[in-house]
Amino acid sequence: MAHKTHSSGPRAPLLKAAIASVTDQPVRYVVYGHDHADHISGGAVFADTAQFVSQQNAVPKIVARGDESTPIPTVIFDESLTLELGGKQVDRSIGWSEFARCPPL
Repeated sequence: MAHKTHSSGPRAPLLKAAIASVTDQPVRYVVYGHDHADHISGGAVFADTAQFVSQQNAVPKIVARGDESTPIPTVIFDESLTLELGGKQVDRSIGWSEFARCPPL
């Protein structure tokens, strides 16, 4: 699981390589914390193995951006989400500051 790729441009493949240097397991989820391009661009390098996760209020902004390096989220949640992988559970809840940045349109 990767949370915010912070990987626009040439840094995205470097992030993927860094992850591969410590595990042979693929990234299965990329979690967008909010819709700011400087935090989520470059996620496409994980598109071969990952599902993309976002809070619902960020999705229209991500779609409107039309950035091919930022896959559209397919796992969308409102206030909280639980992801399970490899026998472990990760709970994701939206924080107030994230909600403030992603008001409904």
